Amino acid sequence: MARNPFLQLDVLHNRYKMNKPLTDCYRLIFHRKLWSTLFSARKEEEIESSWLHCLSKKGRLYTAKKLEDTYLYSVVTYTLSQIFIPHETSHIYVLQGIKNWKEVTHFLTGTISSLTPKVLQHKVDSFLQATIQDSKFNQLVMRLLKWTRQSSASKEVKKFLSLCERLALLQLDKEMRIQFERIGIHAYYVRYDVDVLIGFHGKEKAFQENPFLSLPIQFSSHRKKKRVDFLQHRITAMRKANEEISRSHHLIQITIPKLELIQFSKKYGTLQPFRSKHRPYLMYKTEEEIRRVYQRECTEMWNFYKVASNKRILKKVMHLAKGSFLKTIAGKRKSTVRKVIEKRKDYCTVTNLMKL
Repeated sequence: MARNPFLQLDVLHNRYKMNKPLTDCYRLIFHRKLWSTLFSARKEEEIESSWLHCLSKKGRLYTAKKLEDTYLYSVVTYTLSQIFIPHETSHIYVLQGIKNWKEVTHFLTGTISSLTPKVLQHKVDSFLQATIQDSKFNQLVMRLLKWTRQSSASKEVKKFLSLCERLALLQLDKEMRIQFERIGIHAYYVRYDVDVLIGFHGKEKAFQENPFLSLPIQFSSHRKKKRVDFLQHRITAMRKANEEISRSHHLIQITIPKLELIQFSKKYGTLQPFRSKHRPYLMYKTEEEIRRVYQRECTEMWNFYKVASNKRILKKVMHLAKGSFLKTIAGKRKSTVRKVIEKRKDYCTVTNLMKL
């Protein structure tokens, strides 16, 4: 084991990405440097006594009712998160992966239903057994998971339980892909949090006969569609002719749904008819704070939909936001929009206002 536990965590994460077995996890969670760094804000005597208390139990049942036991929950949660889920996957990364799907003709969306405690324990245990070759560590995690139902609902315990739910979802992803390979269906699968999207290339009847319907996923429909909404985007399977090989092929088009655009622009006014409105609840802020609010909202909207092929329609929403901003400033000054523009000409351009 490396002297630096954080370096060891990076090594384990890289081995996990290469589908290699993981070892020495149990020894790692009792590394003194790991404890002293994670709990640097606590007193050294308290950290030392907690470390010795947890080490002396040697993997026996933990109650999480004592302060020393909550320390262990935090260490195990941090260790698992750094190995398996070091960074959050953005929705942009997911959508860009969907655009690379080839020859997809139909889609199916669904939501993963809440897992019962028994199913959660089974999924987590299966995931750990398949990835970690350290029986002591696996037994410790399962004992902590079983005891969370009877332990106090502390912040450390809630974080541990939330992480176990994410590990169970990773195991569910594996089971879905195994089912596709076993059945021999050409399909793509992607999940963001609990939302699921499956892309098919084939007949609709093949899906209805597949056994993966027994998995804890509630599908929006048992009929595949050429156009679905996923992560507030419209996913469409497009057929495009290829003159070089004299046949057509399918492409994925990602656009902004009209309803999402209308819903987002409601706070600024209406798109049809095009009419902006002021926001009276912002008038107590300074003009610079109001500007930052509009800038943050429009920048977030632009970044959220930057993968969409029709993102140019967002400029119409930004012009609506500019009108709402000017009316809000005019209301704060008890003046008119014309007078506001005369004093601050930089307020009249969308690019200066939003810094895009």
